Amino acid sequence: MQPKSIAVSADFKGKVTNVIFSLVLFMLTYLLLIGLTMGLTILCAYAGVMLVVLKPAFYTFMVGAGLISMGILVLIFLLKFILKRHTINRTHLVQVTRETAPELFGFISEIVKEVKTTFPKRIYLSSDVNASVFYDSSFWSMFFPVRKNLQIGIGLVNAVSLLEFKAILAHEFGHFSQKSMKVGSYVYHVNQIIYNLLYENESYESLVAKWAKMSGFLSIFVSFAVKLVQGIQWILRKNYSSINLTHMGLSREMEFHADEVAASVAGSQPLIASLLRLELANYALDGVVAYYNDRITDAVVTHNVYPQQKWLMNFLATKSNLPVEHGFPQVTLAQVKRYNKSKLIIVNQWASHPSMEERVVALNRLNIIKENETYTPAGMVFRDMKAIQRIITTHLFSTINFPETVSHEGKKEFIAAYVRRSKANASHQIFNGYYDNKSPGVIAMEQVSSADMKDGEVTLADLFGDDKVDLIYSSIAIENDRNALMELVEGTHQIQSFDYDGVKYDAKDCRKVIDWLEKELLESRRHIINNDRQIYSLFLRLATALNKKNAYVSAYQSFQKQDMEYEQRYGAYTDMLQATHFMQYNLPVAEITRKINELKQVEKTLKVYIADLMGQVTYQKVLTAQAKEHFHEYLSNDWLYFNGNEYDSYAIDVMYNAIQHYPELVSDAYFMAKKTLLDFKAHLLQTKSALI
Repeated sequence: MQPKSIAVSADFKGKVTNVIFSLVLFMLTYLLLIGLTMGLTILCAYAGVMLVVLKPAFYTFMVGAGLISMGILVLIFLLKFILKRHTINRTHLVQVTRETAPELFGFISEIVKEVKTTFPKRIYLSSDVNASVFYDSSFWSMFFPVRKNLQIGIGLVNAVSLLEFKAILAHEFGHFSQKSMKVGSYVYHVNQIIYNLLYENESYESLVAKWAKMSGFLSIFVSFAVKLVQGIQWILRKNYSSINLTHMGLSREMEFHADEVAASVAGSQPLIASLLRLELANYALDGVVAYYNDRITDAVVTHNVYPQQKWLMNFLATKSNLPVEHGFPQVTLAQVKRYNKSKLIIVNQWASHPSMEERVVALNRLNIIKENETYTPAGMVFRDMKAIQRIITTHLFSTINFPETVSHEGKKEFIAAYVRRSKANASHQIFNGYYDNKSPGVIAMEQVSSADMKDGEVTLADLFGDDKVDLIYSSIAIENDRNALMELVEGTHQIQSFDYDGVKYDAKDCRKVIDWLEKELLESRRHIINNDRQIYSLFLRLATALNKKNAYVSAYQSFQKQDMEYEQRYGAYTDMLQATHFMQYNLPVAEITRKINELKQVEKTLKVYIADLMGQVTYQKVLTAQAKEHFHEYLSNDWLYFNGNEYDSYAIDVMYNAIQHYPELVSDAYFMAKKTLLDFKAHLLQTKSALI
């Protein structure tokens, strides 16, 4: 049970009641549908038999059989989920026992005692930055107590202190103490039933098709059965929304409750610190994995990704001016919010967790102080952390088919390669991140006035200061908020109200707020464009003074060409994805032929762009050998994807292999043009400094 000091709120109890009510409503609805269908089946059978008895004839026999078939088909639909088997994939997990991890089990035992709950049934390790509770859910788990399992991500353990790890596990065991988790088992099984009835219907549809082909008479009654099934599915969709919306509301309350349990065990600050750091830790682990995914063709991997994750986490923190204390980046909520200037708050009714900001605010409000932080690494709870990390790393890369004998790279080699790549891709510090999420701007160079060209009081600090960087992120936030409200106007989401800049509005006020945001966005962009003009003019004056005006203008023109072509080039990719979408479905030959002809027209544009970029020497450097091979093969032939009877799987593979590399090529082309321009600007400043 939960710690005595923590009371369950009335809101929490209310949400539990709402979920239970939704579940009961579904069960009553489902039983009513079963009853009505059985009654329909019996009635149809009786009518069919009586029809044959009263007037024996072939057509009355077929009509009777059709009536019976209609009832049976609807009944089969409602009961087919019983035959469906659900298996849980745990191949990504590694189970540990008390014998293999005694220190971890001892550590968990202490937390279990403090939380006053039961020990997990099983403990699993995964590779990611996460910890979670799950249970072996079966039909009987709705009626009998089920012991929960604990999953611990080694990427998480690698990124937190021992006290923070204690807080995280206490949070998870807070879920162990929640009787309301039992409701989750019911929701899980009801969802399985509804999902099966709504979306897993291939075998049922095949049965219906075969039944309809038996006779023209039967096909009429089969079509009636299909209409009845569609009506039932409409009712089930309403039930699905009701059950899951109420359950998501309860899940969010359960997270707050579990946070309070964790704070009562380890204090508020350790959990806050870990919550704020985990996004950075996850980004670092993803970065390491992405790096080694890029090395697959070179058959290079590592025995242990986690020293690299720890280094990259701190490297990224330092680049973002975050303090690193005792080996752990210290992230504040203000720093997280610096890049998110949104003023719009729309409660996501489908979210299972509250936002990180909501959790941090609630934990700060609790302000529970327990133990002093010593920053002992959480890995201390494992007897041999390096061995565990190597096992999980091996598991992580176990599904990859390397092209040749694998060579292993260590932390030192990774750091050297990553730093080289980082330097090659990074913009100069003088820009203060101004260009991290925007282009240098498409400037009408011929319209730069003589006043812009005159030396003035404007300095680099004025043009690239924090206020100008904040202006960029504010503009992004305004645009995102505007787009989110536009989705509400278009009916994409259904809400009653929303908050903007601390003021609550009804849903009907969306259009009014959108109009305000449009004006703010125009004003924000006006300031940015004006700043970009001043930046262009300042560097143009500098280039002129250094006799490099023509080179500067040429670099700007080259970038602007890439900037204007980017949308068109990327649009060719999205057009191809849309044009090939039909291949996922079984269509008549005539329809396939028509779609192939449309595809070939779209493909012409894509091939022109690929050939153009491939022909530019600059981009040969960034293409992998595999990408070059796939592009050359794709361009070498006018592939036919359908021969009139069946698809050509080899030709389709050639096309998709090229398509998957194309977005990266387009992005690299844009990035290199942008970086060339920014490097030239930095070079102008360095040249000026050297002359002074």
